[in-house]
Amino acid sequence: MPPGSIAYHARMRDWVAAAARGAAVWALVGTSVAVLVCVPVLFAYAIWVVAYALLPAIAAGAIHGACLHWQRGGWARFAQLKRFGAFTGVLFGLLAFLPAFGQNGASYRWLYVGFYVAAAVAGGGAAGWMTAAVTRWQPGVRHSPARRAVSLLLVLAPLAAFDYWAFGERVRVRLPAIALSREAVVNLPAGDARSSRWSGCYQYEGRNLTGMSGGSAEFRHDGGRLVVVLGGDLELRGGIDADGRFWAGNERPTTDRAGALRYLFEGRFVDDTRFEHALRLTLLENGRVKNTIRTEGGGTPCASGR
Repeated sequence: MPPGSIAYHARMRDWVAAAARGAAVWALVGTSVAVLVCVPVLFAYAIWVVAYALLPAIAAGAIHGACLHWQRGGWARFAQLKRFGAFTGVLFGLLAFLPAFGQNGASYRWLYVGFYVAAAVAGGGAAGWMTAAVTRWQPGVRHSPARRAVSLLLVLAPLAAFDYWAFGERVRVRLPAIALSREAVVNLPAGDARSSRWSGCYQYEGRNLTGMSGGSAEFRHDGGRLVVVLGGDLELRGGIDADGRFWAGNERPTTDRAGALRYLFEGRFVDDTRFEHALRLTLLENGRVKNTIRTEGGGTPCASGR
């Protein structure tokens, strides 16, 4: 079929129409179902799901609509195409979850993350079924499951790779951090280091779901025993190994609501002057965990030297 022919233009119009139908169905059906799923725990905030999910839903719907147009033939019954649409819709919904959740700056508990995933699955499945329902079915010789699987893999693999590259880090820093127990931050063991090569002043910086944070970090260690002073007044105690891996923690009471703050600073020296770190902070109120934030980044020697 040469480009420029009437048949060629007609086929291109069919592909564009299929993508447009998919985008419209996902924008209307997918996001509506996602909001309904989130309402039980997010209540009034659930409407903001639309703001985060609309554009990913439109993009996923356009690709899904084109994919179903490509796979519309070779089904014995129309119901099989609709079931295939629902199944692939769930997969596309999970792909749309990453950019939707990655744009959100709020901190959620694992329960809320679970509802976001459920919303992606339910919205994707419903939108996928509806997209298949408005796809022009072409009955014919049944295609093998292996052929379907290979075709699906050719579409999903590059999309999943792009999703991970573009949004994986954003999603990871927004996932809830594991709360710290008292045992995880106090009376930490010493390491097996035999020198004080990493003692000195460093400037550290890291990123968490609220943005960037950092400050000064003074390392004092005598062999494997380590003291880290953050910001000039927060003293953490722990250990350091000969390979540069370190850990230090502490628990400090707060004056509000009989609370406490637990800190765990851990990481690894890349060389004699640079380290990578993760700082976890757990807030307790009345003996119960209120929130946990994880910050990841690195550190270099202070401008004045070590």
